[in-house]
Amino acid sequence: MYLKKWFNLHFQGKIWGGEALWFPVIALATLGVVFVYSSSGVFSQHRYGDEFLFLKKHLMYSVMGMGAAGLGMFIPLSFYEKWKKVIVYISISLVFFTYLPGVGRKVLGASRWIDFKIFRFQPSEILKLSMVIFAAQSPKNLFFWVTLVLSLGLLYGQPDFGSCLLVLWSVGWIMYLEGVPGKYFVYGSIGFIPAFLVLLIIAPYRLRRLGVYLNPFKDPLGSGFQIIQSLLGIANGGWFGKGLGSSQQKLFFLPEAHTDFVLSVMTEEIGFLGFFVICLLYLIFMNYLIFITIRTKDAFAKSFALGIAALFMGSIVINMGVVCGLLPAKGLPLPFLSSGGTSLLMSYFMVGVCARIHRFHLG
Repeated sequence: MYLKKWFNLHFQGKIWGGEALWFPVIALATLGVVFVYSSSGVFSQHRYGDEFLFLKKHLMYSVMGMGAAGLGMFIPLSFYEKWKKVIVYISISLVFFTYLPGVGRKVLGASRWIDFKIFRFQPSEILKLSMVIFAAQSPKNLFFWVTLVLSLGLLYGQPDFGSCLLVLWSVGWIMYLEGVPGKYFVYGSIGFIPAFLVLLIIAPYRLRRLGVYLNPFKDPLGSGFQIIQSLLGIANGGWFGKGLGSSQQKLFFLPEAHTDFVLSVMTEEIGFLGFFVICLLYLIFMNYLIFITIRTKDAFAKSFALGIAALFMGSIVINMGVVCGLLPAKGLPLPFLSSGGTSLLMSYFMVGVCARIHRFHLG
């Protein structure tokens, strides 16, 4: 009887109020603080002489993220609807600046950051959300398609193929929700296949990355090294883990242990059961986002919420897939868990937007 009553209240929206959204977010963010320190402390001490460097940065961005969430809750959706063209073209301009010498900063071969010396940020994270805003209830005319192609071209040139996929994924779901004729999806699929093959041919490293995905042990000390170390970390964790702080892969074996591959370190230290808890928290979080998308009556708010849900889902699935060797390597952080500045701020901001949609736009 209790479970039946709980489910009835759940689907009536009386339990999943705006406050409930913060339970999985705060839980994931707390785990993120713990494991950003655990995965980065040794590396940070060795490289920079301060084992708390990445922890302090993560805490700073987390505090700023709560402010970003408050801003997302404060701004009315009518603002985005009115100024979405301006928002998307400002975002496109910011991505363009990453190509300028002296402004854009290259890290690990990718020019994705604007460097202000005191701080740097990644405008592609802003562009992903801006394209969701722009796609929501916009006429799918020539101007829309030109804007979409322009944004994808700039992201691809950085190169940031993962963000390209996220933009296509989220915009595609918005178009499906808004009843865009199926022929556009067919035409897009027909055009995507040869375009994908061309991109593989002109960028040999993508062919190598695909080969590594199919068989990472073909080059265990080269291009397959990272994914092999990630799989070793997951395997070493077993059911219950080796204990907090006891990961071996973070000891200079696993590159980017505190960013893209933090989940591998977490699984090694807290085991498969801990991995299951993380997946459960993400399922609760995504369930909430889908819930408000279904219950929202305002057309723009519904498309906006679905786009945000798609961005989160895409990031989670791609990161977990890469860490577990199920997908080719893509440099996408895990929301609320990975170390990162702009991505963490934008994640909190999107949560704030969803909380506002729940409060003011649910039917």
